[in-house]
Amino acid sequence: MKLAQALRDRLPVLKLQALAALRYLRHFKSNWPRTKEWLLFARDRIVAAALYLHDIRRHWPEIRAGLERYREEIFRPMYNKYFAAAAYIPFIGWLAPLYLKPEDSLCRENGRRGFVLAVCSIGTALALFFLYFVFVPREWRPVRFVLALSVYLVHLAYFSVCAWAAYSLIAEKRLEMPWLEKYIRIVEL
Repeated sequence: MKLAQALRDRLPVLKLQALAALRYLRHFKSNWPRTKEWLLFARDRIVAAALYLHDIRRHWPEIRAGLERYREEIFRPMYNKYFAAAAYIPFIGWLAPLYLKPEDSLCRENGRRGFVLAVCSIGTALALFFLYFVFVPREWRPVRFVLALSVYLVHLAYFSVCAWAAYSLIAEKRLEMPWLEKYIRIVEL
C-alpha cells in the first residue's frame, strides 16, 4: 500500500526521467562519440588509480616526502597566528594550537583562552538550561521564555567573541580579555 502510494507520488518525476532517457537513446548514435570519450577517460583514470593503490608501498617514500614538505611549510613560525586563531573555532578549536604547537607561547596562551571561553559558555548555557527545566514551574511562562532566550544569547555572545578573537589574532591586533584572565591562569593544559 505504501509502495503504491510512493510510486504514485513520484510518478511525474519518474515520467520526466524516463522521457529524458528515451530522448538520449533516440539520439544515441549522435551522442555516442562523446559518451565513448568520457567512458574511456573514466576507465583510464580508474586503471591509473588502481595501479597506484596496488603499488602504494613502492610510492610510499615519495608520498611521505611530500607530506613532510607540507608539514614543514605549515609549521613555520610565520603561521603561528593562524594556529592561535584556530583556538577560537567554537567548542573544540582549542585543541589545535595546544596539541599541534605546544612549544609556542602565543598558541599555548590562546589555546587556554579558547578552552576557558568554551567551558564558560557551555557551563552558562547548561546552567540556564537546567534552571529552565528543573527549577522553573511550567506556569511561569515569561520566566521560562527569558531563560530560553538567554541560552540563545549566551551562544550568540560566545560565537561573537570567538569571531572577534580570531579576527584580532589574524589581523595581529592585541587581544585582551581581562574578564577571563584570572580563569586562564588557573588552567594548566
